[in-house]
Amino acid sequence: MSLTPQSAQATPPRSSQSAQSSVPPQSPPAPPSAQSSPSAASFRAARPFPIPINYFSMALGGTAFGLSLRYGASVDLLPAWVGSTMLMLAGTVWTLLMLAFVAKAIWWREEWLADWQDLIRCCFLSMVPVTTILTGISWLPQLPGLSTAMILLGTVAQLLFAMFRVAGLWRGRHTAAATTPIIYLPTVGAGFVSAMGLSAIGLPDYAGLFFGAGLLSWFGLEASILMRLRTGDELPPPMRGVLGIMVAPSFVACAAYLELNGGKVDIFAQSLLGYGLLHSLFSIRLLPWLTEAGFVMSLWGYSFALAAMTGCGLRLMALHPPLAGLGWGMAWFAGILMLALMAATVRLAVQGRFLVRG
Repeated sequence: MSLTPQSAQATPPRSSQSAQSSVPPQSPPAPPSAQSSPSAASFRAARPFPIPINYFSMALGGTAFGLSLRYGASVDLLPAWVGSTMLMLAGTVWTLLMLAFVAKAIWWREEWLADWQDLIRCCFLSMVPVTTILTGISWLPQLPGLSTAMILLGTVAQLLFAMFRVAGLWRGRHTAAATTPIIYLPTVGAGFVSAMGLSAIGLPDYAGLFFGAGLLSWFGLEASILMRLRTGDELPPPMRGVLGIMVAPSFVACAAYLELNGGKVDIFAQSLLGYGLLHSLFSIRLLPWLTEAGFVMSLWGYSFALAAMTGCGLRLMALHPPLAGLGWGMAWFAGILMLALMAATVRLAVQGRFLVRG
């Protein structure tokens, strides 16, 4: 059967009305951007949030380092601008990280909630209130009212988070693989920093309570972490920098203790420093293993320890002449490594490897 020429050719519409009746109505075409670009929801699902929660370690170590340098200026060991510049930089980093944290909670909510549930990443969340306390201490001379509120708010928030996190460890749901130095953060690090903050705003008795909570939490967790590190699987190379948290409690505890006792370098302070220096030697021994993956952001796990070591070294120089030489070496050693951390991070950003990409 063949088609006649008349039937094979389309007959032009007689009028616009007949043409409209023969074609079903269609919605207007979507703009090119909507056709070619994924929705915001699918974009967020396809790409992870570019700033992981552990990046708060930059604000933690940076602010603590700036406070140590400011102490050095107060005892005429350093020029004032050194500490001020470091604290300004650290305050900027903290502000940006807090904005990123809020943005993640709003627009990457599933990933934000996953941080709370993850046995390892969950502990990093304690750095949010802890860095708030440290930033409050750093702003105390310029903004006493705001700073006091930040210190009190951060102290309450870290205590509530510790209740949430540590209580979870007692229900049999924790694993040996998750028993890393990161679990120091919610109780040990937070306790010592809260003690510093409360002492700074004139509440030494309450500061003593938090110092004791941090100290005894440290003693309780130490054996479990060391057992896991010695007998469990080795940490993957990108994660090995968290071993720096093992070095921190001794120096941070010593710094907090010296704040509480008026700067007296007694046998207890010396014992804390000795244990911290021992762990520092362990880290030097492990340096090739720690840096097997090159420079990775987990190495900022050492920043809090280095910042506190700097402050303790400066205090030895100013307050305890018999150990002034050791203090000088500690301050220079830790200070140079902190600068190296910052330089390596800038290099990572220049190379386009600072943000996490999907």
